[in-house]
Amino acid sequence: MNAREFAGVLLLAMAVAMAFAWGWPSPSTVLWAAILSAAVGAYLLLPRARTRSLSTGELVMTSFSAGLSAIVGFFPPLFQVPWMMKVDLVAVPWVVCWTWIGAFPATLSALLSVPIVGFLEPFAAGGWVGGISKFLASVWTILVPAAVVRLGVDKEKLMNDNRKAALVSLAIALCRSVFMTAFNYYVAIPWYYGIDIENFIALLDKGLGLLKLVAPISGMSLFVLEMSFWNSIQAVIEFWASVLLYRALKGRLGKVG
Repeated sequence: MNAREFAGVLLLAMAVAMAFAWGWPSPSTVLWAAILSAAVGAYLLLPRARTRSLSTGELVMTSFSAGLSAIVGFFPPLFQVPWMMKVDLVAVPWVVCWTWIGAFPATLSALLSVPIVGFLEPFAAGGWVGGISKFLASVWTILVPAAVVRLGVDKEKLMNDNRKAALVSLAIALCRSVFMTAFNYYVAIPWYYGIDIENFIALLDKGLGLLKLVAPISGMSLFVLEMSFWNSIQAVIEFWASVLLYRALKGRLGKVG
């Protein structure tokens, strides 16, 4: 590990520490400091992605997966919770793009899809908030396995070993749940719904939260569990759908690029 990568890991560790140092929910200044630290850390850890160029085959794959993601968005979601989060397959083409040609093209593919995901999808697209939320939620399904591969785990073994894939899917679910719970609390819900977060939590207590129907929980606990549960379900679906597609296509299609 060189100095740049060490600094990146250190900043990511600081981000996690700041996010939890003051309890939940942490003060907004601490949250934004954690987000800034995480962003800079991720930037330092991806020096190759910032300088690399895409081959013609990679550009085709990136564009194709972005377009396919947009098309999938026009199909009805698998499920939609009362507070409008969709469980769908929109991000699966992005993750498949990672399995074929890497994290940078896959992330670029996701970014290309954001305007369509946010503005044109017929099922509660949500504008910029919806598109950005989808990107920030699903990008973990790219970044976490990419980080695992970068740390030395062979991608083929990761994609074909059920035990390794299960552990990675749990890591994705954890990262996504923590980040999106904070993002929804401080940004998405106040911005998208235009209501105070305490009022939203009260609506969850009154029936907007589905977990309220199966467990005697309320208040902040219900909010955290509701956000974490559905984001975890979506993360597992996205990753395992991509794993199964990769296994089905492997051997029939050559590697692009």
